[in-house]
Amino acid sequence: LFAILLRLVYTYFMNSTAVNTKDSHTILLRRAGFKATPKRLDLLKVLSMEGSPLTVSQVAEKLRSVNQITIYRALEAMVVKGLVGKVDMQHPYTHYELIATKKHHHHAMCDVCGKVEDVDLCLPTTFEKNVLKGLKNFSSISGHSLEFIGTCTTCTNKKI
Repeated sequence: LFAILLRLVYTYFMNSTAVNTKDSHTILLRRAGFKATPKRLDLLKVLSMEGSPLTVSQVAEKLRSVNQITIYRALEAMVVKGLVGKVDMQHPYTHYELIATKKHHHHAMCDVCGKVEDVDLCLPTTFEKNVLKGLKNFSSISGHSLEFIGTCTTCTNKKI
């Protein structure tokens, strides 16, 4: 519920021409209970500018003045508050993306080059209900994550 409220607030302020991205990120952070420090604002800016989820080291490359441990801790704290989400890209390390500004979505990932594309389609809620019926040890399902893995057109064309 808190994450939905944050998305609504963000959408409202992003549609206002008087409010710039820095101001909207400040509002997001404060509503989530964070101080709007320059490092946190820079972190949200990097995540919002990227079209795909990033690893801690990818964020660190873009924020050279912030060490990876600080980035990791900030991202994990933002995950707890629903600002940032973790994405499993079939690697031994986690990818992060800003979710407070996006609607629920999934990802398609190229197994050759690693390119990622958002998938806006989602499973109907009846699917979750049917999964729950088949589970013996669960009383509820609070969400789901779905990643599609395949080959992008660029890599397919290179093979030909």
